[in-house]
Amino acid sequence: MLRPGGKGCAQANAYGVYANIAYFKDWIAAKTSGVSYPQRFNTLSSDQNIQVETPLTNYGTESFDVTNFELPEGVTVASNTCTSTLNQGDSCAVTMNIDRKAAGFLSYQAGQDLTYKIITDHAEASELQVKVHFNNIYQEDATESAGSTTGSGSTSSSSGSGGASFGLLIFSLFGLIIRRRYR
Repeated sequence: MLRPGGKGCAQANAYGVYANIAYFKDWIAAKTSGVSYPQRFNTLSSDQNIQVETPLTNYGTESFDVTNFELPEGVTVASNTCTSTLNQGDSCAVTMNIDRKAAGFLSYQAGQDLTYKIITDHAEASELQVKVHFNNIYQEDATESAGSTTGSGSTSSSSGSGGASFGLLIFSLFGLIIRRRYR
């Protein structure tokens, strides 16, 4: 268990925030493995077809290869520069074509998620899960052609390595400030 800040446990008039670390064991191992990649993309695109580029960087000492992909309906690999072993400090990228209609999304529904996986032979980060969140509804393409892409839209991502440590630091500092304020 992790409990940020404060003295003792379950004190009257004192907050407590607890996390079951064992539940997050796999997530923590993947985040500290040295493999950096964006785990979530938020897109504001209203296009039916978009492209999402997923860069990978090996900050760790274990070399690894991208071996496969687990792609849902409507997702295809547009380009892949991850064709050789990623040694420490190496980077590559995989670009996915996503057809929202082929993925089963209805054009009038916003707030939908799609997840694909990049499979590696890394001991601790063997499945790199990437979630794409579509904030807006989409306009169906006038011309239906398999595998076509009309644009990448606007995307933002949250990176994997280091973000969790920084988040825990900020969370702990926030807890200390609040704790001192109510003393």
